Amino acid sequence: MILKEKVQTAIRICMACDENYAIHCAAAVASIIDNHKSPENLEFYILNREISQKSKKRLENLGNTEKSSLKLVDVDPSEFKTCPIPKNTHFTLETYFRLKLPDFFPDFDKILYLDSDITVLGDIKELWKFDVDDVFAGVCADIVSVEHIREFIGDYQNFNAGVMVINLKKWREENISQKCFDFINMHTEKIFFVDQDVLNSVLIPKIKYFPRFWNLEYMPLNDVVSKLYPEEEIRLIHHISRMKPWNTPFIHIYADKYFKYLRKTPWRHHIFRLKADMLIKSMKKSLFIYFQNLGCKKRIEKAVKNRRVILWGASVFISKIINEYGLSSDNIIGIIDRDEKKSGQKIGIYEIFSPNELKKLRPDLIISAVLFQTEMKKYIEEELKRAQINAQIIDDLFTEIKDY
Repeated sequence: MILKEKVQTAIRICMACDENYAIHCAAAVASIIDNHKSPENLEFYILNREISQKSKKRLENLGNTEKSSLKLVDVDPSEFKTCPIPKNTHFTLETYFRLKLPDFFPDFDKILYLDSDITVLGDIKELWKFDVDDVFAGVCADIVSVEHIREFIGDYQNFNAGVMVINLKKWREENISQKCFDFINMHTEKIFFVDQDVLNSVLIPKIKYFPRFWNLEYMPLNDVVSKLYPEEEIRLIHHISRMKPWNTPFIHIYADKYFKYLRKTPWRHHIFRLKADMLIKSMKKSLFIYFQNLGCKKRIEKAVKNRRVILWGASVFISKIINEYGLSSDNIIGIIDRDEKKSGQKIGIYEIFSPNELKKLRPDLIISAVLFQTEMKKYIEEELKRAQINAQIIDDLFTEIKDY
């Protein structure tokens, strides 16, 4: 479906969702409308491939107001058949739809792209006015630095692709969509964070960073952002990771804001059932995780006997195993993490080192504690080879983990 330009002064916002995320997309739309105080009309375009007619009707009823309009844009999924979705992740094919925005909106020069798992607290016009005339996009630096695409982005800080001010005109001029698909075809094995890896690799360095308060990436078990700004300065909360306000409302510090705007949608009657279901699931999950983590601790203790061991990855998961479940073994000589900012810190009794200190540590066993990254073993092998160390790698000790 191709949409033509209508209102010159409108603020155009594009999102993508499936049936499961329609309710959360609605909450995001409601938050944008409720906080928009400037006179420009809002135009919402929801990319989708399989939203039910009932959900489409609800979204249209929500988004078509005196100051806003909402259109559902049907997308042919076959156009994205080469796009990889890594196993054991929460990503869906819809995340790649943004790669073809110039085709979906051939007469638009600029558009805001927003993920559906956001809550907007400021007037979206502030973000819309961000100057992208000389770049491909306005973006926010990601809270986590990545190394697996470093060869493509150089020394630039990688960005989060969930909130972008996109210069569609420049995308067309330099054929960015085709370059994205070319990258996918040439470097499929490098892609973990789906379209975000692709966009970082293709758009950098022609990007411009906007302030983090317009993309505050929050996740409950690894909160490094909530204290960055006073609450009144936060413009947009991005509910990243698997732990969302609707599935972990009792530990998610911004859950109340999500539910505030969900109450303003046609899905408002779902709130009581959603919270009740989450309470029951939370109790079951806590019990499950307790025994799961206890089992992980025992497997580590068994694996490290009579070895000189490095744990690879200073993750939330391994921190929990060490601190809450009391992992303590003289055979574990430390933890390796690619984030050099963590070097010298400790998790429990174990010091964190960077990969370039492998030669000094001389392990004979590496246990990968990096969850959900299927290419990690290959990366570890490369680091061991560089350090001229012959060590066994175990990367399947935690394959059943799904909750971090």
